[in-house]
This record gives sequence, C-alpha cells and structure tokens, in this order.
Amino acid sequence: MKVLIVDDNKENIYLLKTLLAGKKYEVVSAYNGAEAMAKLEQDNFQLIISDILMPEVDGFQFCRQVKESERFSKIPFIFYSATYIDEKDEVFALQLGANKFIRKPLQPDEFIKTIKSIIKDAQKGKLKFKKPSLKKEEEIFKLYNERLVQKLEKKMVDLEAEVEKHKQTENKLRQSEERFRGLFENAVVGLYRTTPDGKITVANHTLIKMLGYSSFEELAKRNLKTNGFESEYPRAEFEKMIKQHGQAVGFESAWLKKDRSTIYISESARALRDNKGKIIAYEGTVQDITNKKQAEMALIASEQKFREMTERSFDIIAILDSKGFFTYVSPSVTNVLGYLPEEMVGKHFRKFVAKIELDKSIKTLAQLLQGKKITRLEYEIQKKDKSIAIVEINSGPIRNGKKITGVQLNIRDITARVTAEKALRVSEEFNRRIIESSNDCIKVLDLQGNLLFMSNGGQKLLEIQDITPYLNKSWLDLWKGKFRITAEQALSDAIKKGSSYFRAYLPTITGKDKWWSVLISQIPEVSGKVNKLLAISRDITPEMAAEEKLRDSLLEKEVLLKEIHHRVKNNMNVLISLLHLQCQHVDDLKGILAIQMCIKRIYSMALIHEKLYKSENFANVNFRDYTITLIQELIRSYQVENYISTKIDVEEISIMIMNCQFMIMAWVSQLKLMLKASLH
Repeated sequence: MKVLIVDDNKENIYLLKTLLAGKKYEVVSAYNGAEAMAKLEQDNFQLIISDILMPEVDGFQFCRQVKESERFSKIPFIFYSATYIDEKDEVFALQLGANKFIRKPLQPDEFIKTIKSIIKDAQKGKLKFKKPSLKKEEEIFKLYNERLVQKLEKKMVDLEAEVEKHKQTENKLRQSEERFRGLFENAVVGLYRTTPDGKITVANHTLIKMLGYSSFEELAKRNLKTNGFESEYPRAEFEKMIKQHGQAVGFESAWLKKDRSTIYISESARALRDNKGKIIAYEGTVQDITNKKQAEMALIASEQKFREMTERSFDIIAILDSKGFFTYVSPSVTNVLGYLPEEMVGKHFRKFVAKIELDKSIKTLAQLLQGKKITRLEYEIQKKDKSIAIVEINSGPIRNGKKITGVQLNIRDITARVTAEKALRVSEEFNRRIIESSNDCIKVLDLQGNLLFMSNGGQKLLEIQDITPYLNKSWLDLWKGKFRITAEQALSDAIKKGSSYFRAYLPTITGKDKWWSVLISQIPEVSGKVNKLLAISRDITPEMAAEEKLRDSLLEKEVLLKEIHHRVKNNMNVLISLLHLQCQHVDDLKGILAIQMCIKRIYSMALIHEKLYKSENFANVNFRDYTITLIQELIRSYQVENYISTKIDVEEISIMIMNCQFMIMAWVSQLKLMLKASLH
C-alpha cells in the first residue's frame, strides 16, 4: 500500500512517515501541491494525505486538480490540517471532492484507525468518490478567497496578540532567567555544557563540587575528551549515542575526580546544532550514582558468589514462586534426582513429590507463604528413573519488601543416611537383644573407670535391683582389697594396650560369693578416638570351685604317690640287700651270676620307676625316651653291651604309660637283632 504525503513541514512529514511505516505502509512525500502532482504522474498511489497551507500550490488547489483528473480522481484524498480547522473549511474541502477532513492534532491510534477505515471502504467499493460540487470558477475563487482572507485576518489578530504576549514574555523571561540562574546554581544535579572537543563552557556549583574542584575556572582547565573518563568508559561511547539518537538519556559512565578517584554518574544530554545540523555543543545533567553503582556491583558480586555456591553445592538449591512453580533449580539436581534444571523450571513441585507426601507438602508451602521458616523436613521425592529419593529440606519465605513472593528450598539427599540409620537401628536392636539375653555382666566404662551402662543380665548376676545409684560412679569401688588393685591395673592396661584380662573375687550386693573373669577392651569411635571401654565379666564361681576341688584331689594323690614310691623304693633296696647277702653264701659260679643278674634287673626296674615318678604327667609319656632307656637298661643288666648294638627308630610322641607297655610287648615280638661278631 503506497501513500503520498503532502506537507511543507519536514517534522510533520517525518512523524507521518514514521507512524505509517510502522504499520507497513510505503510512504512518499512532497513539499507542496505542484511537487505532489509531479509524483502522481510518476507512480501509483492508493491514498493521498495533504496539508492545506503550503507554498505555490496549496492543499485546496491540489485537491481540486486531483479530483478533476480522470486518472487520479479515484484515489482517496484526506485533508490533515492544523490551520484550516473551521467547519466552513471542512465544508469547502468536501465540496472540492476530499473524502475526509482531519483536524490536527489527533491521537496516533485514532489517526491509523481512520486511515485503515478509508482504505478498507475503498477496497470494498463502499467509499464514494464525488466530483467537485463547485463547478463555476467564480464560485470557487470566491469561497477560496473567503477562506484565505479569514485566515489572514485571524493571523493578524493572532499576531497582534502575539506581540502583546511577547512583551509580557520578555518581562517573564527576565524573571525566568533570574529564577533559572538560581535553579542552575542550586540544582541537586550537575548541569553542564561542553564543546565536541571536550572543553567545558558551563558548569553549575553542584557539578564543580561533585568533581572535587573549588571553582569553575579550575574545572574549565580540564578537557573531558582527553582527561575525564575512566578507561573502561571512553567518551567515544557517549558521542556515538548522541550522534545516533540526538540525545543520551540515563547514560551511565565513570568520570575521574580531581584527586583521580572514580565517580560513577548517570548522564542525560542532548546535542546543540547549528543551522547546517553540525553539533556545536552538548548540554545535560549529571547525577552522582556512585553509591548505587557500588551497591549494584556488590549485588552482582553477591549474585555471582551465590551462583558459584549453588553450582558447586552438593545440595539442591531451588526457588518456588507463590503458586508452587519452580523458578530456579541448581545444577546439582542432576546428580541427586537425575533431572536437568530446565526440566524442572516452570513446573509445579507436586509433579516431583511422592503421592503419599502431597498433602504434607501442600500444607508446608502454605505455612511458608505465611512467613514461617521450616527446617529438617524429610520428604520422599520421585527421581527421573521413577525411584524414590529421601531428602531433607530446609526452607524459608522470600520477601519483596513486606510481600512474600516465593519460597527458597535447600534440599539434601539423605537416602544413604536414612538407609544406614535403619540398618543401624536394626543392628542396635539386634545387639541390644544379644546383650539382654547374655548371661555375662556387660558394662560400658569411661576412661576414668566410671560406670556408664550395665546389662540386665549383669544386674541380675550382681543382684542389683536399681542400677541408677551406681551409674556415673567408679566401677573400681565395687572391688575390695587386692582385687581392686588388680582391677585398676587391668583398666590401665586396657587404656594403654587396647585390652586386658584378669580374674578376681567380687561378691553380689547381698553378699553371695562370686568369682569373675573380666575382659576389658577399647570402644573406638568413627574418628578412631577412644573415649569408652567395654568390660565383660563372666561368672566363673562354679569353675573356681571345681579347680579348688581338683587341686585338693591332686594334693591327696601326690601324697599317696610319694608314699607308694617310698615303699616301692624301700622294698627294692631290701630285695637288693638280701640278694647281696645271698650271693655271699653261694659258692657256685652260675648261682652267683644268676643272683647278680637279678640284682641288675632290679636296678633297672628301680631306675625306670624313679624316672616315671619324676615325670609330671603319666597321661603323656615320651615314648622315644621311654623305649631308649628301657632297652639300654636291659642290655646293661645282661652285660651284653659289647656284643649287641641297637638301632632304634622311634619318633618323639607322647602316649599314656599303659599304651607304652602294650606297644613294647608287640614290638619285642618283631624285634630284629643285629649281631656284631668280634674277634679277641
């Protein structure tokens, strides 16, 4: 859709072009009616928008020419005027064939709406194109002159009023200048004017003080182009914005003060141009925003720190809005739940909570939105793979002023911990039952020997009805006399070496005799540090009684054995003495040899008997030693050492004395003798 705009005011053309181009219309402009007719001849247009008051050929004349042309009469024609705005002006315009008469100013939306309506009617054939109803030249000229004279008269009246107003304005201007000077010097913002090459020509007191100078003359020595801006904020950026947009609004930069310190400013400025459009100066305002900028930089640093913390944290950090939708989820959610952050942002939290937790979570959100802080809440959350994670949530409201706008959540995966705690509880219950069912006295002591715990079985063994008076009291006080010393030494050894063992006597509370075997060992903590000891005491009273009885029995047997040994030894000595006496009364050599052989055999028996008597254990006799001794004594008793050599292959084994005799009897039947012949 191509539109022809006719107006002698460039600003009006610019505004209309901008407005129509924004609605996708192609716009061509002309300075007056004559130029417009020339452009109509060169191109096809679907709409004409024309001003009235123009040089050479005005709008009325241009409209008449268009409507009297067979070629252009069907083009919709709209008058858009700020000068000819009377009803008679509108009637005259419509009589010339115009389709619409619009008075300036008109709101842009209404203007576009009117344009669209006319174009739509023209396209549908609803727009009526009338030929000028004024056909006589004299009539047209008369009405045209009336309109023109009326406007001239009005202009004269307006001019006279303007002159009077100008006189009043001059007085007001002088007063205004005085007020302006006061405002200029006392303004809370800095005011300035500079040349494009950086020379400061005007500056108010606020700006001078803001930059740390004492006077304008001192400040004027400074050139902003070469010595005014921080290196990160070059003046070229400011100049670029001015050239592109004709002004700079809220332009933030950093200037250098007199002492070379930095001041952050917000600057609004415009360019002053000469008749040729060349920039001759910049003038504007400067506001010190150093505190604001530093706060912003601190906020950015804080946000960066927060971002780094959330991205490095093993916990999930999330934010919900007041309706329960995620607006932020930290990257750690991937490791914990398997989701990417973008898979959760924008979704309601209920999608990720286990069904059994829904009611609880909704109530919790309501409490948070009421301003309450909630900590250490355990929830079951559904992971991406449909498995369940147990998490601990610490949460609190997010406020914007007094209004609560959302909720911040710190979510920690405690699945492993909860599982371990359950296993620990099962283990503790198992251990507790073992301890409670044990017949031993199980105790826990601190390193000073104070009693911290005693099992029920131990309390029963000691006949303690109420353990309370004994708790946190010295366990060593239960032992008396030499047994306390033994217990103290065992406690010290357990602390130093890791464990210790002792046996001691300790009666029950009611005085019943009890002997105990006590094992003390360390209880290390997870860190490896030892703060407690475990003492297990077993009632060995029956065993001690049996040992005492056995000792008494052994003592009796030892006395009996000594008596038997003494009598056997005496009898053998008597027998040997009798044989010696007998030998003195025998003259036969064979008889003497036989008696001597008997004496030697008795000696052998006496030696073996003596050796057996000195043996500590009859149940375990060294079979090799027993065999060698027996054979050597037998050979010696027969006086055949020079005729018989022995080779004994017997291992060192321990067997009972009776078994030794049976084995010797069986062995003799298979004995192989090696006879060694010797020539003398």
